[in-house]
Amino acid sequence: MPWTTPVTNWTIDRGIGVDDFNRIEGNVAVLGNTTGIYAGLTGGSGAAYTVSTPAITSIVEGTKVTIRLHTPNTGPATLNINGIGASVILKGNGNGLQPGNLKQNSIYTLVFNGVNFILQGEGGGGTAVANDIRAGKTAETDFGTVTGLLPVRAGGVVNPTGSNITKDAGIYDSPIVVAAVPVPTPALLEGNVVAGQAGTMYNRSARNHHTPGISVTVWQGDRLFVMPPDGYYNGASWVTTPVPGLVSNNVRSGVVIGDMTGSMGGVFPINFSGSWENGTTVEIFSIPAGWTNVAVAGLVSVRLSSISGFNSRVQLLLRDIQGNELLLSENSWGGEGSNWYDSSGMYIDRAARRITTEPDVSGAPDVHGGWQGITDIGMNGTFSKPFNMDNRITLLYRVVAVVNPGYSSAYVIGNVVYI
Repeated sequence: MPWTTPVTNWTIDRGIGVDDFNRIEGNVAVLGNTTGIYAGLTGGSGAAYTVSTPAITSIVEGTKVTIRLHTPNTGPATLNINGIGASVILKGNGNGLQPGNLKQNSIYTLVFNGVNFILQGEGGGGTAVANDIRAGKTAETDFGTVTGLLPVRAGGVVNPTGSNITKDAGIYDSPIVVAAVPVPTPALLEGNVVAGQAGTMYNRSARNHHTPGISVTVWQGDRLFVMPPDGYYNGASWVTTPVPGLVSNNVRSGVVIGDMTGSMGGVFPINFSGSWENGTTVEIFSIPAGWTNVAVAGLVSVRLSSISGFNSRVQLLLRDIQGNELLLSENSWGGEGSNWYDSSGMYIDRAARRITTEPDVSGAPDVHGGWQGITDIGMNGTFSKPFNMDNRITLLYRVVAVVNPGYSSAYVIGNVVYI
């Protein structure tokens, strides 16, 4: 029955009729159904509560009832008044009840919102559990009164180490300060980050497997120093410096520098002799590039025989890598018999550009470095013709003209030494 607006303009002349009594009785019933009624102890099983009261004849929006529970709720709860019909009991925030929200023998007031009964003045709520609340403190939650277990911790300074540092769970009433990490970025390899700071040390091994050095010092007879540029080296890379002259044929034979063995110089025996026909040029020996001095220890001889009226000519020459030739000695003979130019070895000095010999003929002129006959060699073994002494050289014997092959011969017998 809905509420009817009361009459407030009564007069002495106005009579009271049936409608007036019906309106008054109806509003009294509405007030009875909506004014707070104490219905006493509940019944029912589990969380399906029942209660009886003659003061409530219907359940309408605003119906208010106070009850005392006979048992705590075991989960979502309902209330059925006078068998009119069960309605769900909700918390003031609209949430359903959790087990134990309603306590045995506690008194609760509920108001019907047209659909559900809403608990009035229920107190706090929430889903916090003991480990969410400071130790020793209590809170009212959806699960009832909860005593906190979360321990109180002291803050302080945390100094980083090489391992993880774990702070125990709890409530910290003072600040936790993580100490700053001083990072020497020049000493930290590029590509690495510590405490948010990137390293700036060059990774030389990754940038260049053969890093050029920045300075070189030689301790003769001891060691070679190559100064590397600053940075990181992984032990599997190299620091280099250009040494274009460091080749084996620039190092004396048998001398070891690092893992290189010198091949410059050597000693070999020579036993050259023979007779050849006109126009023949024969190689006696050759000295490879890289030499400084060459010496022949032994006999160096060009011999010639002829007959009257025939001018025979044989030559001893030195040829460079470009084909330039130096005439060391030309034996020319046009008379009867023989003519011999014998010498005790020969010596070639590259730095001084001198080529000398020791003639076996008493009184042989020294103005040509000891060479006899026609020669390109001048005073003290020097010469002016273009000739490359910085590479391979070859000693030659050439037959220009002879009566027949048996009338000329050449001998170079002994040992050749070069360094």
